Amino acid sequence: MRNVPFRRGGLLAALLVSVVASAPLAAQDSTQSQPPAPGGTHTVKKGDTLWDIAHQYLNDPFLWPEIYRINTDVVEDPHWIYPNEVLKLPANATVASTVNDNTTVIDDRMSPMPSTSLTEAPRPSGATVFSLSASRRVATVSRFGASATQFPHPAVRVGETFAAPWVDRLNGPSGQGTIVGSAEISGIATTSPRTRMLNEERAYISLPKEIVPARGDRYLAFQLGPVLPNGSQMVEPTGVVEVERAENGDASTVRIITQYSNVEAGQGIVPIDKFMLGNEARPAPLMLGTEGHVIFVPDRSVLPTVQSYVVIDVTAKDGAKLGDQYTLFEPRRRVLIKNRGDETAMVPEERVALGQVVKVTDRGTTLILVDQQNPSVKLGTKVRLTARMP
Repeated sequence: MRNVPFRRGGLLAALLVSVVASAPLAAQDSTQSQPPAPGGTHTVKKGDTLWDIAHQYLNDPFLWPEIYRINTDVVEDPHWIYPNEVLKLPANATVASTVNDNTTVIDDRMSPMPSTSLTEAPRPSGATVFSLSASRRVATVSRFGASATQFPHPAVRVGETFAAPWVDRLNGPSGQGTIVGSAEISGIATTSPRTRMLNEERAYISLPKEIVPARGDRYLAFQLGPVLPNGSQMVEPTGVVEVERAENGDASTVRIITQYSNVEAGQGIVPIDKFMLGNEARPAPLMLGTEGHVIFVPDRSVLPTVQSYVVIDVTAKDGAKLGDQYTLFEPRRRVLIKNRGDETAMVPEERVALGQVVKVTDRGTTLILVDQQNPSVKLGTKVRLTARMP
């Protein structure tokens, strides 16, 4: 009977050891059976970031710290999350609407040509800070889709043509109109009328009698540039205007819809040339093409580079066409070798830049530089036709 207390104590000790040993297992099991996160979970996919996940579920990418804060047991560094990780979401998480992810707003007033392929903007279903005016349009494209260069487009863009300076007769094109002045009425008294106008401002223009304007017609505003040695004169576009009200015998009211430079009273106005270049045509390489020289570089181009305009002395009579490509080059020449007396060496022709024709007249051709290897683009630089449009 004296052994009974000993056995009872041993039994209690064994039970205590058993309970203590099983405690960690119970804790591990409880972590595996935690209730689901109030806002659900998200399984990380390749390419995911906390920024994107916050945008998707919280409608605001700047709220990514809220997701990180409740997932520190999974995410050690918020800059690094890995596929197949399961992240808890906040209680207020919802799937964001995808309407705004693939809708791009486009204002057709920024294009010199009227748009016919754009559709009316869909109205948002909820309250919004912004409202879309009736004159705005949208084109639905994939948010992360193809770049603009992958969509059908002509070899030369419309805007590149309208903004390009060109060579014309002395005093500019015949049959030109004039910008009379601003149509806006100032609320502040001034001693002299304001001559410089801003984008979207209304103005008055006068046109020759043979031109009958109509609402929606578009005209090119220009200023006269320098006179060239051959007696021609440069014409430099300053903007595009659209007729809002046409009056018989009175000045017409227009709105400035595009600006390339300062639009001022007294500048000239001419109808916009029709753009007749299809999306499919591309210049084909050509050997031994027509040669010429650079005869004009805009003053603002100290060192002309890509997207700068230059004018060459090749004309429409020489066969120049919109979209043709001319290579600017330094010709093959003989140079004196330093410290070798009269010894010389013949150096090969060196390519300087590549220009594409954006405007042609019977007095000269305007190029826009689309590629460049050397900065030496200046008056007198030689050019050669190296690719010709069909």
